[in-house]
Amino acid sequence: TNGANPGTYTLFEYTTSFTGAAASLSVLNPRPGFTYNFADTGTAITVEVPNCAACYDQIGAIQLKKGDMAAAEAAFLKSIELDATKPTPYAALATIYNTQKKFDESTKMSSKANELSGGGDAASVYNQGIASWNAGKPAEAETQFERATQMDPKMADAFYYLGMSRVNQG
Repeated sequence: TNGANPGTYTLFEYTTSFTGAAASLSVLNPRPGFTYNFADTGTAITVEVPNCAACYDQIGAIQLKKGDMAAAEAAFLKSIELDATKPTPYAALATIYNTQKKFDESTKMSSKANELSGGGDAASVYNQGIASWNAGKPAEAETQFERATQMDPKMADAFYYLGMSRVNQG
């Protein structure tokens, strides 16, 4: 099933009783990070092949830790392809693009993460501010850092960059 499309597949059907536990079945060559769920429906043994955006998020996070930006980016893009409604891969791509000095792309991804998380959390807003700061847009950065400090009054880095953005604007 390594190349199977997501979905539930019937492995075999039976008319008498099935001896053994469906939970003891496994995939011989599984995709890394994927969990395959076997079930006994009473008349068939099925396997669910995941549409696993979260799996790709995990793979991307591992690749990011290893410093393989290209593999991390590919995993997070695949996650978005499978489920474009979660903020996690967008936030991760914002970090990757910021590191690669692709500030416009970073800002776009950070904005999308904020939108999907219902206005963002302090960390996402702060990251958006960092992307604006690195892109040479101190006025935009100031707005984002100020918002981050309002959302989390204990976020010292946001206060630091808020001050720096104000100093740099005169």
